[in-house]
Amino acid sequence: SRVDGVTFADGPNSRFGLGTRELTGEGPVDADQITQSVSIENLHQTVIDLHYCRDPLADFGNLVKAGEYIESKLNSFGLQTGRQVFSVESSDDEFFNVVGVLNPGKTREILITSHYDHLKGIVGADDNLSGVSIMIECARALSVSNHHTTVKFVAFTLEEYNEEISTTGDLGMKIALGSQDYVQT
Repeated sequence: SRVDGVTFADGPNSRFGLGTRELTGEGPVDADQITQSVSIENLHQTVIDLHYCRDPLADFGNLVKAGEYIESKLNSFGLQTGRQVFSVESSDDEFFNVVGVLNPGKTREILITSHYDHLKGIVGADDNLSGVSIMIECARALSVSNHHTTVKFVAFTLEEYNEEISTTGDLGMKIALGSQDYVQT
């Protein structure tokens, strides 16, 4: 079948929308091969490497360290990397989203995102190291595949920060500052 210019062939993962795909008519991409190249060890190592406080209020230095780690990993896979720097009214610090681009300038683009900050008092894989590790491993796996699509990887920060949370601990209000800034620029 063909959806939005993508041809899906039968294969072991076709029921999940995977299988051999032809992107933008420029040649096949074997999604089964890409999926099989995903390393559980790499996923685990990223969680271990980043399992420390990344709360922007409690330890800004570690938040910066986490962003630098993500940027370094994306860069090591040959992606064009950069930072989207922004500030918030309640802080003198400059925050940054990490952006990595694979195959820039192609007609078709895919965006894969995660966030690397966490809620006050929560350190671990659930917030959001699982997403960060999957995003990084996707970048590694896709960087060695032959495909003809631009893939942008963005690690947002300040996704769960606002003055209300920082002063009252009220989790009912979340402001996705990093992704809002990314979309607005």
